[in-house]
Amino acid sequence: MKVIDILNKKANGELEDGFKFKYDNDTYKYNKKEDEIVSIEHGGCLGNYYIVEGILNNEVEVIEEKKEIEEIPNELINDDWTYYTIKFYKKINELVRAVNKINKERECE
Repeated sequence: MKVIDILNKKANGELEDGFKFKYDNDTYKYNKKEDEIVSIEHGGCLGNYYIVEGILNNEVEVIEEKKEIEEIPNELINDDWTYYTIKFYKKINELVRAVNKINKERECE
């Protein structure tokens, strides 16, 4: 993703609060309330460190937030399905819970 892509999303109101990316050995985070992109390490806005027009086409490394895998809602599993289909979906939910647990344990390490 390029700096200009991030700024376009910001301008269109599509940039999510807390969006993080790395650029030039610094990590930046979007604060929707203040409507600014701030360096986590130094506290200043992106525009305080760079002439933005000069870095528009530069690539950044997007930092993905780890999100839990969603289970299949019970209301979608109904009596019209066969016994084995219900067991299959319940097993998927069991696996989802196990993966989410492992991911949380890894984050704490």
